[in-house]
Amino acid sequence: MAFYDETQLVTEVRRLINEPVALVHSDADIVAWLDRGGEEIARITMCLERDTCVKQLTGDLGGVGSYMFTYASLGIGGNSAASGRCIKIEAVHYARSTTASATGAYALMKTHPRQMAHNTSATSGLPAEWWDVDEKLFIWPLPSDAASGKYIRVLYYKHPTDGYNDATYIPYHLSEYTIYFAVAKAFMAEGKIAQHDQFMSIFYSMLDFHRQDIHKESPDSKDMVKIQDNTRFLE
Repeated sequence: MAFYDETQLVTEVRRLINEPVALVHSDADIVAWLDRGGEEIARITMCLERDTCVKQLTGDLGGVGSYMFTYASLGIGGNSAASGRCIKIEAVHYARSTTASATGAYALMKTHPRQMAHNTSATSGLPAEWWDVDEKLFIWPLPSDAASGKYIRVLYYKHPTDGYNDATYIPYHLSEYTIYFAVAKAFMAEGKIAQHDQFMSIFYSMLDFHRQDIHKESPDSKDMVKIQDNTRFLE
């Protein structure tokens, strides 16, 4: 599979809609559709993997800032060019050191927020579990003094970053599929519903192949665990 730059992608779209030069659709329209296709590819396949470090704040019950981090504070939230634009956090590692690059880190176990609804303990300790809610990352137990100043590393999936052409920023073996997305949008703009459905079906079929057979997702406790909610009995 060849690598496509933006000009080549636009040319391929024009070839498939039989419009070699701009008559109905401008290059800007086509590039915008290619970018939207790139966003959709990243969302479905989770092909863009990144990591970031954050230094833990004060230990020993040092306030909510010691165990809760907003996505923005981790550098993975929001939609600006400097942000990480996180789709989903995959894993959290505890470095056990005040040096971010230190070896000897271990992974924290992902838990479900519903499990923590029954936890009334405020005992501090070394981080062991994590969960995320409303673009906030939580770690548990509350960091003790022994964990103060240590690092955690967050591994996550992201959207293409602003400032790049989304279609060419995603992996080259997936960028070709943005062509089908853009062609579908062009046909939709012309009111050609059957042609739109045909190319959009090709687009999603190819992404489904990559999602299932290439980018296999690991079991996710937050998404898969089924826990009875007994909080109503505590009133």
